[in-house]
Amino acid sequence: MDASALNNIVITATSGVTAVGADMQQTCAAINAGITPFVEHEYITCTPSDPEWDEDLPTYVATAPFISPFLNTSERLTLLAIPAITELFAKSKLKRSSLAKTGLFLALPVKDKSTESLALNDSWLNDLKKQIGLSGLAISKVSSSGNIGVSLLINEVIGLLNNGQLEQCIIGGVDSYLFAERIAYLDQQWRIKSARNVDGFIPGEGAAMLMLETKANADKRNVTPLAQLSGIGQGSEEKHFFSQLSSNGQGLASAIKGAVHKDGTTKQVSNIYCDFNGESYYANEWGLMQVRLASIFNDVKAFNHPADCYGNVGAASGALLLASAVENLQQESASNNNTLVVTANDSGQRSALLVSNVSPNIGT
Repeated sequence: MDASALNNIVITATSGVTAVGADMQQTCAAINAGITPFVEHEYITCTPSDPEWDEDLPTYVATAPFISPFLNTSERLTLLAIPAITELFAKSKLKRSSLAKTGLFLALPVKDKSTESLALNDSWLNDLKKQIGLSGLAISKVSSSGNIGVSLLINEVIGLLNNGQLEQCIIGGVDSYLFAERIAYLDQQWRIKSARNVDGFIPGEGAAMLMLETKANADKRNVTPLAQLSGIGQGSEEKHFFSQLSSNGQGLASAIKGAVHKDGTTKQVSNIYCDFNGESYYANEWGLMQVRLASIFNDVKAFNHPADCYGNVGAASGALLLASAVENLQQESASNNNTLVVTANDSGQRSALLVSNVSPNIGT
């Protein structure tokens, strides 16, 4: 992407709901405190080491406390999305009259055998908009690209904001692994962490939203930007998770280089937020990538992988990581802090976003 396309884009509000927080502030506080609310699911179990003789193994999950563990329909995602969108509107100061120039772009779970029955289509999105009174939106769209979905949507929305087709846009992600059919499917693939499989992840759920707009539009609405997008990069890993081969880190390195290289210079990274979920494939990939790009990380002060606290949240990862990065920037006093947000999906797509303190020269 042309660097000039990012020059005007700011983030003016964030929101989120997870197993560790009913809003974004609570979620960030829980992440910083290292709170882990993993509990045994009430009725879903994992396959034992010896299915013929052993008892079923407990399944440990990170669940939003306000949702019934027995809810196995797409309503679960609706119940996650509504409080996140409601919080965002409360923070963004967006007027109802502005909906005609506002977009809603959501990242949703990857489509596979375990999510087909959820029917996450236009009907679901239209029902969500009706429930929260957003039927008058200019554009609404969903992506089923998993963890990288939010980044792909941001890449698309930047153009719509710059050309004036939209004045502001809600970008977010919502996902849950806490469906009986989905856990069973992933357990069969040795993806769920249990006593028989230490190289797996804890199923989680969550939703997060961000308000993106140009600096000029934020000034017109009299809202203060929280952060600006200062880099975006994407890559593709041929040796993806499903290939049964170890990643060589090239796709991830390409995405990160695309985010940190701008105007012939390389920006130093001060903080990192990534979607590590406990599976060794992604940890090994990161190590190989870091060997390639070691100089970029000389000034890193913190390396954050919040799935340790709220579990694997899939398509909600990108938005939650970005929102956490923005909230963290509000606590930083230095003017040159650059936070890298990295996401990856199982099919090999890699993404990196660089978010920074708002420059006094932005938009000029």
